[in-house]
Amino acid sequence: MMMAIPLPVLMAAVNAMQTAARSRQMDTRRQSEIALERERLRREALHVAAESERFRTEAALQDRHRERQKEVLLRMIEVADGIHRIKIEVIQETFREVMAMLKAHQEGLLQEQRQLSDALLNPAVTQTIRLHARKRQREVSDELEELDQAAMQVQQHAVDTLTAIKPGQQPHLLDW
Repeated sequence: MMMAIPLPVLMAAVNAMQTAARSRQMDTRRQSEIALERERLRREALHVAAESERFRTEAALQDRHRERQKEVLLRMIEVADGIHRIKIEVIQETFREVMAMLKAHQEGLLQEQRQLSDALLNPAVTQTIRLHARKRQREVSDELEELDQAAMQVQQHAVDTLTAIKPGQQPHLLDW
């Protein structure tokens, strides 16, 4: 014998089964959505990690580039300073050579002046030679004055030139 199941019970059972099936479908959909969202978040995290790594790599490359630029600039400054020092030394040496030439000329004139004085003191010298000796002594005195003036001008020009090249530093004066 079979038992008859009342229709409302059957309908309630069918409804419960349909609800359970819909619930399973919803759970499956929800799980699929959750799985899709997890996959999207994973991909986004991978993308963010890749971008972050790219930025770190670019930053490291930029840092290395800046370091190389800094090294090159420091080397250029070092070379420029060396050239500047050499330039100053060459200019100073040029002025020293000019002063040495003037000094040698001055010493020659002083020697000539001493010889003329000795000649004037010599009683054996004729009056004509004495006149020429005195005239030459005046010329030598004038030349010595001109040399002194030239030496002062060279000295001033050296100071002006070296001050223009290296402002703020007192240049070494040349000996006279």
